[in-house]
Amino acid sequence: MAKLTPEMKARLLRLREEGGLSYNEIARQLGVSSSTVEHHCLWSCAEKPGRPMLSRVVPGMVIHRSDGRVIRRFTDAEDAEILRRAATGERPSRIARAIGRRPGSVITRLYTLARQQARAEMPLGRVSAHD
Repeated sequence: MAKLTPEMKARLLRLREEGGLSYNEIARQLGVSSSTVEHHCLWSCAEKPGRPMLSRVVPGMVIHRSDGRVIRRFTDAEDAEILRRAATGERPSRIARAIGRRPGSVITRLYTLARQQARAEMPLGRVSAHD
């Protein structure tokens, strides 16, 4: 993966969250691959403006993607368990085993939940580009 400078990361988040640009458009502007942009957006939970929080549309819903992968949305109960265990300092790998998920999914979900909480606490109209 290409190394993004802090300035590039901040710009990436602004372009995604404020400008609503696609991964490909951002990648072209920054001179990196679209997979690098996608990874950083997912890791930072950066979403396009006005995009609904899909994880709350139908909790526990299973989605079959065109590439054949199955995605199982996190439920409110799983979120509560992840947060409870993380608050005690439990490692993501142990949390993942306890709820039947992959460690990477738990880590990404923790970032998503933190980002959602930060957005809920942020004044309207303000988007943060901090890591």
